[in-house]
Amino acid sequence: MTNRKTVLDAFGLQSRHPLALQQPMMATASAHGDSSRCVSTSISRRGRFYTLPEIARFDDLGLWSYQAVGFSRHGTLMATLESWTHKSPQGWFADELAAQLHVDVQDPLRELVLQGRLRRSDVAGRFLYTVVDARLSKDQIRARGAAQAIPLMVNAKALLVSPDELKAAILLFYSLLNEQQRRLFAGLESIKAWLR
Repeated sequence: MTNRKTVLDAFGLQSRHPLALQQPMMATASAHGDSSRCVSTSISRRGRFYTLPEIARFDDLGLWSYQAVGFSRHGTLMATLESWTHKSPQGWFADELAAQLHVDVQDPLRELVLQGRLRRSDVAGRFLYTVVDARLSKDQIRARGAAQAIPLMVNAKALLVSPDELKAAILLFYSLLNEQQRRLFAGLESIKAWLR
């Protein structure tokens, strides 16, 4: 009988054996003769699929999918959520993560908060997920607030840049200002909006 770890279809996917659910997320592929190779668990379909890293063709976000089964360079869905949140300068809302990963993230995010691996804060009536470290979390919340507070009163159609590039440029400009300058800039923008 063939070892289940050696049986991969042409694209590297195989449904896990029910007993494999008791094993840790990263299992070694010792049947291939290389015990250092790791098997990545799918982030979709409740982790029922796995693939070898050399088979997956991860994109710039560290994601790869085959036949609607999603994988992450970070391994499990929870590890991916934690990693993305740690790398984000402004944290993540659940709907943003769900849109990027194409999976439901509510339960894993709740579990990460309960385990003390992420922090959840109410920002404008929505839960923002940030890192656990209080100082870094405060920085992420502040960055999110600044990003949401920046008005875009410029007619982007008249410019030779996309609305996303314009918003990024304004965010960069806004991040270079000190607190007093930010208040002045926000006040001027609100006056400009009131005059229109």
